[in-house]
Amino acid sequence: MRIGVISDVHSNSVALAAVLAALEKHKVEAILCAGDIISYYPFVNEAIDLLRERDVICIAGNHDRYLWGNLAISNEKWRAYNLDYATRIIRDDNRLWLANLPFQWCKELAGLRWHICHGSPWGVEEYIYPDDKAFDRFASIKADIVVMGHTHIPLIRRVGDILVLNPGSCGQPRDYNPMPSYAVVDATTVSAVIKRVSYDVDAVCRRVALEGFEQKFIDILRRTR
Repeated sequence: MRIGVISDVHSNSVALAAVLAALEKHKVEAILCAGDIISYYPFVNEAIDLLRERDVICIAGNHDRYLWGNLAISNEKWRAYNLDYATRIIRDDNRLWLANLPFQWCKELAGLRWHICHGSPWGVEEYIYPDDKAFDRFASIKADIVVMGHTHIPLIRRVGDILVLNPGSCGQPRDYNPMPSYAVVDATTVSAVIKRVSYDVDAVCRRVALEGFEQKFIDILRRTR
């Protein structure tokens, strides 16, 4: 059984649609999302609608919680993340859906115990990068697979019998590869691979410019090494 894993959509529904289409070709039987569904980009309702239509199992990331108001954020960051825009245009039904997302998801799926969080099992805003020095902490988690997001950088690491996975971002990659990333998990072998897919980044950049968002949101989508 294959399971698709995504994270950090950030209201980029164009990239999300490409990733969901790719996952359909992989014949995944379920899709999990590790949060940060909104902010940064302008396709707020479109992104949420896609996730709801596909019955993607989602948790709330820090940006989702900022919008709902149950995680503190400064006024400066609120404006910088385009959350003023998001809160103005989000439909009431999507706002309610977002507000009802769990902060973590710890259940069995495909015969495996999953622990899905956004930043880390210990904090929604904690960054766990591939060079983190404390991966041994994960040995205490009662799960077969721990899924995280937040860094926008893909990660696959084994800690004892636990697979630690970050699929990277399907909305705003930050590893200098502009193609959105996602993961496909093989539940039989308890293994994962990171995949990439192309999408119409120009369409997103045009809309970003039209809405008057900062140039940096375009630059991040295009940057390469």
